[in-house]
Amino acid sequence: MRTVRSYILQHKVLTWVLLVFAAVVVLLGNLLNSYYTLIQERYTQEQNQTQGIMEALLNLETGSRGYVITGKTEFLEPFELGKKQFPSSIADVQTLILDGPRNRQQDRLKLLQDINDAGKDWLQYAKGLQQLRAVNFQQAQRLVTSNAGKRRMDHLRLLMAQLQTVQMELLTSARNKSQSTLRIIQISSLLGMLLAALAALWQGLRLASRMTLVFQRMLQGTRAITQGDYSHQVPTHVPFQEARLVAEDFNHMAQKLVLSRQAIQDSQTTLTHNNLALEKINSEITRLSSLSDQLQTCLTLQEAYHTLTFLLPDFLPGSSGEVMLFNASRNQLSQFVVWGNDPLNLHTLTMTPSECFSLRIGQPYEVHPDHKMMPCPFMGETQNYQCVPMLAQGDTVGIFRVKNTEHRPDQNQLTRNLAKQLALAIANLQLREALRNQSIRDGLTGVYNRRYFEEAYQRELDRTARHLHPLGVLMLDVDHFKRYNDTHGHEAGDAVLKSFGQLLGRTVRSSDLVCRYGGEEFVVLLPETDLDTALKVAEKIRTGTEQMQPLTQDGLKLPFITVSVGVASTSSTTGETLLSAADQALYASKKAGRNRVTAAS
Repeated sequence: MRTVRSYILQHKVLTWVLLVFAAVVVLLGNLLNSYYTLIQERYTQEQNQTQGIMEALLNLETGSRGYVITGKTEFLEPFELGKKQFPSSIADVQTLILDGPRNRQQDRLKLLQDINDAGKDWLQYAKGLQQLRAVNFQQAQRLVTSNAGKRRMDHLRLLMAQLQTVQMELLTSARNKSQSTLRIIQISSLLGMLLAALAALWQGLRLASRMTLVFQRMLQGTRAITQGDYSHQVPTHVPFQEARLVAEDFNHMAQKLVLSRQAIQDSQTTLTHNNLALEKINSEITRLSSLSDQLQTCLTLQEAYHTLTFLLPDFLPGSSGEVMLFNASRNQLSQFVVWGNDPLNLHTLTMTPSECFSLRIGQPYEVHPDHKMMPCPFMGETQNYQCVPMLAQGDTVGIFRVKNTEHRPDQNQLTRNLAKQLALAIANLQLREALRNQSIRDGLTGVYNRRYFEEAYQRELDRTARHLHPLGVLMLDVDHFKRYNDTHGHEAGDAVLKSFGQLLGRTVRSSDLVCRYGGEEFVVLLPETDLDTALKVAEKIRTGTEQMQPLTQDGLKLPFITVSVGVASTSSTTGETLLSAADQALYASKKAGRNRVTAAS
């Protein structure tokens, strides 16, 4: 069976001959056109270099004439520049003429030589004029006005104009020949292509008549497949080998199409699954962002506790878990938040860092039946749980632990993202509380400082006036503290003040306010407390102080101390004089011998 290619070669010899003829004509024409184009470029270069001679002559004339007339040496700069340009430009033009086309070469060389001679003559004239200017300025001016230099320069310009005229004539001739060649190329190529097209058209009509049958059969097969008949086969008995191969490939394509349709359906199923996964991820990101926003609105860890207790079950439905935070000394973790119906051995409210493998290795730790890992010591035989260290700004603030009834790998990333968000929020809240405590707490005793007391005192006075409740005040002063401090040292004095502050915190109610007023002097606000009750509290503090054993940081025992107390209450004193009344009562206690409680009169 013959091929289409062999058929075309047998019946289109004339077409090939005509195409080859047109190609040869175009090739020769392009070569000739390239030659004329090269000649144009050389003439153009020669013109450009000739223009350099003109620039040199202009610099010579301007510099010489300006110097002679004005005597200013700055006019010699263009003159000296022209002296350098003139010979180099003459040499460049001469090289281009000798290396370029031979047309009127001798004429151009003759004109260039005349220009060179005239230029040298003018240079001699200019040098003489400059020397005369140095000796006799008036004579030099007369020589300038005699137009002797102008006649020489006009002669030079005339020679330059003649040379440029010859160059322009040669350039114009080259351009005309190039354009004529292009027209011949265009006409020859068009004629050759026209004849080749007519021959190809004649042969194409013959070939088309034979190929029509093939394409009709292919069209029938295509329509059958379009209508869903993927079993349709195109006949392979056709005039040309290429057509038979196309028919066989078409039948093979139909078979592949069936397989491709199945693959597309599988891909669509996978794509749908991926879209659902992306929607889930987007939903998780949105919910995490909402959680972060809500945590940022929290002012205290207590508010964060209520927020997390409410929101975490919705993030991890069907799961149980807890958040455990490090204590201040970082040697123990305490339970902060817990959720779910299946506690993770959550009867253990505290643990040491060594009991959690995730804290040991510094990364998430997962235990499930398909991943044989040792459970954490305090988890016993618990399976299907994950511990994630909560890292924020390079520090570990706690752990986030989640337990499921079965292995849930789809929750791993969400669990880790939650741990990051919680770590940042909790670290910020801890830092905020630490900063707040530093601003309102006394660094030594841990009780409130005087600044906070003044704010709280005014607030309690306002509330007392509003609700008509009594307000009690205790003014306390450690007896002979200066002597104690001088005798036993400042470290012992600090230990006494710290122990005394702790005693006050243990003795009063949580609603009462203990403050260090200054030095060894303390003040206690007792809301809703009359004078009698305040006296009982003061006495309890006094007796507790007598029995308190102060200790140094090394655990050494220090001598016992006593305290003097002044008591006042709005039940017997006005709010404006409450603090001063308590202070006067304290002064009375100290005057009466110390280690006693005195009520304001």
